[in-house]
Amino acid sequence: MSILLPIALLLVVFALYFVMTAPQRARANSNRQADHHLQRAGSLMLSGRLDEAESAYFSAMRAARASQTPIYEAEANSGLADVARRRGQLEQARTYLKAALALRPQFEEYFPNYAQMLERELAEVEAELNV
Repeated sequence: MSILLPIALLLVVFALYFVMTAPQRARANSNRQADHHLQRAGSLMLSGRLDEAESAYFSAMRAARASQTPIYEAEANSGLADVARRRGQLEQARTYLKAALALRPQFEEYFPNYAQMLERELAEVEAELNV
């Protein structure tokens, strides 16, 4: 009977650990999914498959929001802006770029150059709109 008590305690500790770390594991899984979808979308963009790329960017955005990773969400918005721009939908591209830049306070400390790139892209789209 004395060996059963330590085994039972070990099982309880393991179960508590598993339950308490579930949110972190779910967030990490969503983070990996966002990264995967972004990579896939980029490949699809290179091959000119805009509809599939757009779908992959939306999937990346959902996963980025689930993992609370604003840089991935900004990248998904930027990719959607690229899709819209290639389709000639400049107003939509501007909307996506502004959405990406709205996340700037959450990622700029770690990725300051990315925000600058988004600003340049937004300026290009706005210049095309004014032509």
